[in-house]
Amino acid sequence: MNMVRQWMIKPIALLPIAALAVLVSCNITELSPSASSGQIAYDSSYANRAFIYPESPALLAGAGYGNKIDISSFIDKRNPQFITDSSQLKSDCGMEFNYYYIPYRTDAVKTDCVQSYGVKGALEPLPTRQADGTWIYAAGSREFYQVNALYHLNKGISTFFDKMTFAYKKLHGGTSLLNVPKNIPSYLKSSNMWWFKGVSSDNSQLFKNDFLTSYATCENFDNAQFSPAGPELCFGSDPTHPNFYYVQDPSVIYHELGHAFVAVMMNLRNGTTASDTTTFRSNLVSHGYNESASLNEGLADYFSYVMNGRTHIGEWALGRFSDASRPMSESDPMHIPGIDTTSEGRLSYPQYLLYDPNDPDHPYEDIHYAGQIVGHYLVALTESLRNKCTPEAGMSAQDTATSYVMMLIAESLSEVGDLRSVGLDYATSPFYPAPTSNYYFTNLDPASSYTWATLVNPTSYRRFFQTMGKNIKKFIASSGSGNFCSAFSMTDSERLLDDYGLLLFRSYNDNGNSTKSATTFYKNAISSMPTASLTNVTEANRRKSILMSKSLLSLATVTSDRPSYFIIDDAQSMSGYLSNLLFKGIATTLSSNVSGTQYNNNNIKISPGEVVGIIPNLYNSSNSTMAGIHILANDFDHMIYDTITGYYKPCVIDTTTTTDQGAIAPLPTNDCGSTMTEYKKYTRSIAGGPYPTQAAQPICMVQMDGVDSSRWVSQNEYRKKQGLALLDKDCLGYSNTGSYSDQDFTFNPNECLIRVLPGSADANFSKIAPQKSYIETIRSSTTNVIFNPGNAFVIEVNKWIPPGTKFRCRLRARFTNCTDCYTDTENTLFPTDDFIDSEYNGAKPFKIINFDFTVND
Repeated sequence: MNMVRQWMIKPIALLPIAALAVLVSCNITELSPSASSGQIAYDSSYANRAFIYPESPALLAGAGYGNKIDISSFIDKRNPQFITDSSQLKSDCGMEFNYYYIPYRTDAVKTDCVQSYGVKGALEPLPTRQADGTWIYAAGSREFYQVNALYHLNKGISTFFDKMTFAYKKLHGGTSLLNVPKNIPSYLKSSNMWWFKGVSSDNSQLFKNDFLTSYATCENFDNAQFSPAGPELCFGSDPTHPNFYYVQDPSVIYHELGHAFVAVMMNLRNGTTASDTTTFRSNLVSHGYNESASLNEGLADYFSYVMNGRTHIGEWALGRFSDASRPMSESDPMHIPGIDTTSEGRLSYPQYLLYDPNDPDHPYEDIHYAGQIVGHYLVALTESLRNKCTPEAGMSAQDTATSYVMMLIAESLSEVGDLRSVGLDYATSPFYPAPTSNYYFTNLDPASSYTWATLVNPTSYRRFFQTMGKNIKKFIASSGSGNFCSAFSMTDSERLLDDYGLLLFRSYNDNGNSTKSATTFYKNAISSMPTASLTNVTEANRRKSILMSKSLLSLATVTSDRPSYFIIDDAQSMSGYLSNLLFKGIATTLSSNVSGTQYNNNNIKISPGEVVGIIPNLYNSSNSTMAGIHILANDFDHMIYDTITGYYKPCVIDTTTTTDQGAIAPLPTNDCGSTMTEYKKYTRSIAGGPYPTQAAQPICMVQMDGVDSSRWVSQNEYRKKQGLALLDKDCLGYSNTGSYSDQDFTFNPNECLIRVLPGSADANFSKIAPQKSYIETIRSSTTNVIFNPGNAFVIEVNKWIPPGTKFRCRLRARFTNCTDCYTDTENTLFPTDDFIDSEYNGAKPFKIINFDFTVND
């Protein structure tokens, strides 16, 4: 088998605003010291105020501005702006609530909503107000940038809550939508989930604090980022340009705030009261490339547009020195010829997923450039609503349109991010949180919702825009229950989605199926709810959004220049990869004394003891581009418990592993023909307790040779029957801590020899061109292939495996513009309905990719 190692690991930032970031040093001592308040006497009208730069130098000075940056020339000294009335550099925030049965305003206020620091460090204090009562510091000083950062953060947060208040009142402020299921919950004020709510559990790496921390002058960091682990914002500098800082560009501040707001909106449903919240938090994050993170980038770009009305981001911080700014409209002169505002010229999916307008001749797999499609669509939707909708009372057409779009975004994100799995709130009382019966309508169930939302059924372009399209139908379009914009029709909506190649679904999946039964609906959970019907897409509106079958995806056949997979096994690359996982807040635990990067021998083979990155090179045999390819390497329901032998045996799920090779055919008398409704892994619930007889199993089987034939068996059976004499403590994943709180890190004997590393159980690829493999699609004629961490899943190899041992790992694959990966065509009742969540426990919605390898010295 031809195997090639081409790999680049960089210590990348979480949700960076530019391309993959390289951490570099910068000289923070260039900042000026604090100003003395005794130099100038300010009267009381300046109290709690400061001089700020209202816009980026790129707009204030123009394109001819030189490389020597003098920030003082951009300060508006005629109009000092309010910063905060706190004695320290932090501020409160609040949201208005107006329930339909209470005619007066009620507010919720969060104290110390955001805190503005300079550098990140335990000894860094918050600046205090000057002796004269102002926040005026010397231009260019660290405190000056902290003050300006807080000003723009407050401005962005205030706008966000204006939009959230608008959405809340439109959805809950009257009786017209009383019978319509909504996802922005009516009990949002009681839950305090309208802002960050920290998670104290050791199981979660997200949201440690209830406030947002900003670092205006991050040291040794050439980028800007939002990290949900804080949550925190970090604005760095470019060391090659003294006195340049990312925080000097307000559009970058608003973009990073947009990431923070996505994290807030994803969790609106993840608590019902101040004390009753989920253990985990949702967010659209990535370890390298995936569509969830690309969506996040596009949504963050859009919030910058909401703030300043400009269809371009980062003119100064990204465009002045690094040629990385981004447009958000096809009318932007940066675009190449052929991109325009006609239906044919829109920045459509998947054609422009790898399009960098700064360097259009080189395909680049990056979440920011892929996210441009999202930003362009949202701006075009805003323009369409602005032109068609009657402005709300006291609001301009632009403010009305952006408020509608932000409402749609919040409603959609709160649905896909629901870790309580309820999926709806409907009752005559606005405080009623959920159906009384144990029904779930999103992300399987509360026990497995985090796994579903982040791994098994993450927020791809298909899932998000199907959800958003459903909400447009429900609240905005003329035929919907809300009918907020009578001049905007579903034809308008579908054609605009299709202009961007985003009409990626056959139906709106709006008939209210439960996650565990295709014939259980909203009405079963709440009897007074009207019966819902399934709304199909009008196929005449589908012109650019091409859907195709999963059968057209396969592992590439090996040729002289086309490998079927790539192996990364050098210690430096894998150590960097693991460090990157931890940096992203993804908990990883290697199997101590059984595997580790110290065993990696850099021979481009899978050897005993190694920690290895695997990149399958998939092939597209269709005549259209596949996009959003997602490979799952996590446990799933594909093996059956043999009551006679006490071991698990593989089920027949494709034509590769047959009954002659030890597999069990689906029969009415066994469980191979059915899929679990619960996601239960093969782990003990208590130390020394029994293992379940029906459970999801690891993907990798091992070949055991017999007298006349060989067969595929579980790893546990192999180690017991093949004479390896491995005790549990010699297996991968073994822990003697006695902790069984997290199934991902609890010992499973069926992954004793080969174990997919928790936290790295999937791989993502942007697109595959027709009749080409992935590597042929992203390879440039002038550059070597550069992978990103999102392309690989990682396996541990037990150091006690005898060389020559053969393994088969059943990978599950799908792609975003696939029709039968999501639509259950065998559903006789609703043939255009989506698969229900429990069916993602098994193989049926996926294309099985069999990854065979032999462990070598």
